[in-house]
Amino acid sequence: MDGEQAGESLIDTTYPMELLSDTAGGFWGVSVGSWLHIDASGDAVRRFNLDEGVPSGAVAAITPTQLVVVSSDAVSGGGVVRVFDTETMSWDVVHEDSRPLGDVTVFGQDVLVVAYDYSATPTFTVARLPLDEGVGAVDITTPLPAVGQIALDADSTGTIHLVTGEHRYTFAADGQLLAEVASRSERPLISVNDRGDVLSSRQGTPQELSSFVAAGSAQARAVIERHADCDPSGSGAAVDHLAIVTAETTVTTPFLCAPAGMTWITDDAFVVSVGDEGGAPLVLVTPPPRPGALS
Repeated sequence: MDGEQAGESLIDTTYPMELLSDTAGGFWGVSVGSWLHIDASGDAVRRFNLDEGVPSGAVAAITPTQLVVVSSDAVSGGGVVRVFDTETMSWDVVHEDSRPLGDVTVFGQDVLVVAYDYSATPTFTVARLPLDEGVGAVDITTPLPAVGQIALDADSTGTIHLVTGEHRYTFAADGQLLAEVASRSERPLISVNDRGDVLSSRQGTPQELSSFVAAGSAQARAVIERHADCDPSGSGAAVDHLAIVTAETTVTTPFLCAPAGMTWITDDAFVVSVGDEGGAPLVLVTPPPRPGALS
């Protein structure tokens, strides 16, 4: 489990990655056993590969160097929540659940995790798990239909934002359902900044927006260009777009379609992973302070 340090040379086209804020203006990218930490200055401060068989699954940051990792127990099929210290490369089990567990986020000293029930019609709840040792998980939402992959995040007030393959939900910090909006997505992803702006994936008609690529290698620019018309495969099938939901408006972008991962890193910028095994750049996006072009 100690992992293996990867090479020092970095390129701006890598593998498709799950992305998560590191809580301090940077982010982590995770792809199978490969882990990459970019700090707030844009520097790659950690890059390592973990041995095959190391726990893997949904990831969220407690601090820039301490992560929560949710995985499945191979024997019971239930979920296991671990804290991964990336400085000491140590793992601590903080919770074992009889149910399968899914996406995870951290609010304060609590872990919020999706818990599934497949005993009848598939449903899910959001469970709250204090990081204090010995305190169990408590479901805080009522069961809702589990449709496809589910992603969740929480803003600075503790409000929980969640997307499934068919809906986007908003819950109060105590689990009360505040809003339910139809929103179809092939691969649900969501990230919420401290201001409460929601970045998510969804299908639908994008708006006409201009954009420009400020920097990047020729290879990275080529991948970005292929994801500019939101049909990178040329199949004509519906694909996910980036949707930015603020208190004032909702913007569905025509670029960076079919994202593999996304995360806000500040209130004013987010990072998106697009592409495939042949190249997947990490794209820093800076929305404008007013409606218009995004860059």
